[in-house]
Amino acid sequence: MDARDQVLVAVDGSEASERVARYVGHLFARAACRVFWMHVLDPVPPALLEFGGEENPQKERQRERALDERQRRWIAASEATAAPVLDRMAAIAEAEGLSRDRIEKFFWAPIPEESITDVILRSSREHDCGTIVVGRESHPWHKKLFQRHVADELVKKAEDVAICVVV
Repeated sequence: MDARDQVLVAVDGSEASERVARYVGHLFARAACRVFWMHVLDPVPPALLEFGGEENPQKERQRERALDERQRRWIAASEATAAPVLDRMAAIAEAEGLSRDRIEKFFWAPIPEESITDVILRSSREHDCGTIVVGRESHPWHKKLFQRHVADELVKKAEDVAICVVV
């Protein structure tokens, strides 16, 4: 498939994501495209990123393995918590007509200091998607002063990919 035939849909558990799921399900019901449903996990807590180190190389390796295992368990637990969200969004899209065999779901654990916008853009490149679909919640004017929307940031940063914002 060419990039025009692949769509990345970034969702969370919000009402905006449910609108996205209905829209994508209806819009792509008859299109011959692959739809990647993505949920960005919370960043790994700082306490699980690194430790102070050891002077003894053997103890250092043991602590690194233990840290890696704690990270894997934390990510697995985060994925288990988020899986119902992706399942629900895909089910909404299926109810609107999107074929199950064209849906692929995945999670993305951001690296430290990486914004959700950058995660979504990088994921779209790695999955060779020509379109990104996201939802946007409306906020009262005073919240807009202090909060940026992922959708707004995607529109500003995106290159060589179409951004579809569902409101």
